[in-house]
Amino acid sequence: MFRHKSLILVPLALTFFFFYIHSKRSDWFSPSFITYDKSLWPSYNLPPLNATEADKIQSILDQPFTFLGSGNQTFAFVSSDNQYVLKLFKFQHLREPYLYSWLPEIGIIRDIKKAKLNSNQKRIQQVFNGHFLAYIMDQENSGLIYAHLKANEYQNLKVKLIDKRQKFHELSLKDIVFVLQRKGESTNRVLGHFLVNNEIAKAKKHVEAILAMYVREYHLGLYDRDHNVMHNTGFIGETPIRIDVGKLRYDEKMKNPQSFIVDLRKVAWERIDKWVARYYPQFREDIAKSLSDFIQEIELLEK
Repeated sequence: MFRHKSLILVPLALTFFFFYIHSKRSDWFSPSFITYDKSLWPSYNLPPLNATEADKIQSILDQPFTFLGSGNQTFAFVSSDNQYVLKLFKFQHLREPYLYSWLPEIGIIRDIKKAKLNSNQKRIQQVFNGHFLAYIMDQENSGLIYAHLKANEYQNLKVKLIDKRQKFHELSLKDIVFVLQRKGESTNRVLGHFLVNNEIAKAKKHVEAILAMYVREYHLGLYDRDHNVMHNTGFIGETPIRIDVGKLRYDEKMKNPQSFIVDLRKVAWERIDKWVARYYPQFREDIAKSLSDFIQEIELLEK
C-alpha cells in the first residue's frame, strides 16, 4: 500500500518542485504570474479610457509583443515594430505556498500571516504608486501611453504575447495590471555607443539631457529612490526618457533646490561618474567636467 502511494506522491512532489524552481526564474513567464486578487489592488482615481483612446491603444496592441526582459517588478514585452514596450506586473512572488492556507489562524501563525499580508500590500503599493505618479504627473518624461491600475475600470483590451520559449499567449488585459510605454534605449547603451566611437561631444550632450530631465522631475516633486540612472533611464532618439518608473516617489521637499541638488549630485557622481570611471576611464575627465559645469549652472539658476 505504502509503495503504491509513493509511486503517485513522488512524481507529484517532483512536479510541484519543478514548477516552484522555474517560477523563481526571472525569464520564465506564465499568465498565472501576472494575475492577482483585484480586491487587493490599491485604489487610484484614474480617468477612464474613452472609446477613441481605447481604439488607439488596441491598435498598438494588435501587433504581437515578444519577450524582452524581466525585472523584480515586471515582465517586459516589445512590439513587433520595436516602438513600444508592454510591462506586466509580477505577482508570483507574493503568492503563498500551496499548504499555507491550511495553517490554523492561531497564535504565532496568525501573527506571521498578518505580517506577511501587510508586507505584500506594502510592496504592491510601492510598485503601483511609482507607475501612478509617472502616468499622472510625468507622462512626457516616462513615455507612458497608458497605465491600467484601476480594478473597476471596464476595458476589453487584448494582446498576443510570445514568451522566451517562443510560446504564444493570447490574453485579455481587463483584469491584468500593465503599462504601455514607448521603447527607449538605456543610457548605458547610448553613452557606451558614443564613447566607443569617440563621440565625446554627443556623450556629454546626452549626459546633460538626462540631468535636465531629473531637474524637470524635481520641480514636480518627483525623484527616483533607486538612483540606477544608467539602466532606469534612456533615450528615444535624442529625447531622454525614464524607462523604469517603479521606484518613482513624490516629496514636496524635492521641489526645493537645497534638497534636489543634493540628490542630483548623487546621480551625477555616484552613478554616472562611477560608471564612466569603470568602463571608459579614458573619458572620465571630459564627462566629469560636463557633470560639474551642469550642476554649477543649475545651482546659479536656482538661487
